[in-house]
Amino acid sequence: MMLELAIKFDFKATNNQVEYEALLAGLTLAKDVGVKRLKCCSDSKLITEQVGGRYQTKEPQLQRYNLMVSQLTSFFASF
Repeated sequence: MMLELAIKFDFKATNNQVEYEALLAGLTLAKDVGVKRLKCCSDSKLITEQVGGRYQTKEPQLQRYNLMVSQLTSFFASF
């Protein structure tokens, strides 16, 4: 199954924040349509390594994003 989603931000954001926002939007969409197993791909090494737990998230804003991703991924049987 392939779904497409367009996102427009009404606030200024860093590249890393945009990457997290896109990930959160995708996770929310997948959860809402009942996806159980999910594979996410990104060209952002920082985000993939932080979400995977291999990089420490030091910036407070990114820590909040990482926590939201962690909470959403808990809804999937595999991520």
